[in-house]
Amino acid sequence: INTAFNEGQKFMLQGQKTITAFEDRVIRYGMQTGQDKTLIAKFIGKSRQTVYNRVKAMIADGRLSELDINLGRSDEQ
Repeated sequence: INTAFNEGQKFMLQGQKTITAFEDRVIRYGMQTGQDKTLIAKFIGKSRQTVYNRVKAMIADGRLSELDINLGRSDEQ
């Protein structure tokens, strides 16, 4: 599966519906915070299998461990 990803770009998973950049971030954040894949699927309105496939692809290409949230600097006021 080619998981080349640019911000705002949609991509296809084998025979699955498209996943938006936002949905991709929701899946990543949900997995990083220990959420159930079924709950993530319901939240973004995709099938459980689509989420499972995306998580599998994220693990394979190392994207699952990427942090998408800008936490800022602790010394900012």
